[in-house]
Formats: sequence, C-alpha cells, structure tokens
Amino acid sequence: MSRVNETHSSYFLRFDCMANDLDTLLPAATVVLIRQSNSGLQTLLLRRNSALRFAGGNWVFPGGRIDEGDYPDITVTSDFEISSQRPEGEFAAAKVAAVRETYEETGLTIDADQLVYLAHWVAPPLMKKRFSTWFFIVKVSEAVADQVEIDGGEIHESQWLSPTEALASVEDKSMALLPPTIVTVTELVRFDDVDSVIRYYHDRPPVVFYPRVHVAEADSPSAGQFTFLYQGDAGYQDTNPEVQGPRHRLNSKEGLWRYENTVYE
Repeated sequence: MSRVNETHSSYFLRFDCMANDLDTLLPAATVVLIRQSNSGLQTLLLRRNSALRFAGGNWVFPGGRIDEGDYPDITVTSDFEISSQRPEGEFAAAKVAAVRETYEETGLTIDADQLVYLAHWVAPPLMKKRFSTWFFIVKVSEAVADQVEIDGGEIHESQWLSPTEALASVEDKSMALLPPTIVTVTELVRFDDVDSVIRYYHDRPPVVFYPRVHVAEADSPSAGQFTFLYQGDAGYQDTNPEVQGPRHRLNSKEGLWRYENTVYE
C-alpha cells in the first residue's frame, strides 16, 4: 500500500470511529519538532499560559485548530462541515494549519512537504472540548531550532528536551503533559537520531488513537487509576483493562503515567 493510501486508510478508520461524534469534534493539527543536538535527539515542548481554559500550564507540541482559511479551494460554513471533509481536503488543511501554528507559537518556519503524518488523536467523550488532531513530525536543523521565539501570550516558555528528560520531568511532576504528548514522547525514547525517527514514521502507517477510558472502582486494588485504552488493546472493546492479551494503553495514577504498547513496534 502506498503512503498516500495508508494516510487515507488511517483517515477512514478515524472517520469510522468518530462517525457519531462529528458535530462535537474540532479539527486540529500538531507538529512534533525534532532536532539532532550535540547531546542527541531532542524535541520542542511549549508551556501554555496557565490562565488558558484548555490545557493551561501544560507542556505541549506546537499546534492548534484548523481554520477555515487553511482549507484548499472549498467553502466551509460550519465546524461540522470542516470535520466531515474528505481526507484530501482535511489532510491538506491540517498541513497548512501545522505550518501556520508552528510559526505563530515558535517563530519557526517549516516546510509542509517535509511533514510526516505519524498519528491521529481523537479526544474521548468525557472531555468538554474535543479535538480531532492530525499529528505530524518534522526535523529541523540546530541552527533553525535555536531561533525559537514565543509570544508570551498563549505560550509562556519553551524547551528543547530529550525524550528521556521530558519523561523524567513528568515523573518528578515539574512538567505536566497531556496523554497524546506522553505517548508520543515515550515512543521517541528508543531512537538515537532524527533520521531514524523520520524513516520509522515514514514507513509505519499512521496510528489512530480513539481512547476508551476506564476508571478503577474506589474499593478495587487499582483505586484511583485511570486507564486510557487504545485500539489493539485486548481490553479495548469492552473498556476492561483486566482482559488478558495485547497491551496498548496509558495508565495514570496519582500523577504518574505508564505507557504500555505490545501492538505497534
């Protein structure tokens, strides 16, 4: 299957998963910027203004909503119409939004043609504001990476960190990351250089994440634990983390996170 067809197959899987949610989902795009520094692979994380209603204070990748003006040669009149566009239209718009948001939040200019589509995240129904987000990854030179400029409005701080450093900051609770960011950073830990990262995600079909959330009962041994189950996990269909079999999930308890994945290499 060609990369283009893989992209569209991923889109239609996402579309099938969210068929009943189109009127509540907000299309968005996110970019994982990576660079090769003297100390190894690093990714750029941005701290959102703590006063923001959505993800205030969290460290995130650059990104944001897909605007009407990001769509190529189509007339858009509502969020519903944006969400239900055919993959050619929304995929192209997501790339435009990714480039635009990266520039607005970091001052960096990236090439849309170099963006690699690595995953699609659909927020679970329990979220008040639900995004349907295209995740892209792109490498930037160290010279370009050093030119990051934040506006001090929506974004208050930026850091280039190795994946291990980012996860250590989550562990000691000096940084707060959202589940998609934690999963993505965890995946990056096994890579030593940016070129191997780009090759891997270019060759792997994009993964769709449409989490089902299990909250442990108060009287159970796992009390206080949230489990985000993803497609491929043995417990996904029944939202039951006790089902034996393949694991593809993110566990959260008392601010600590653990990603398990035996499904995708």
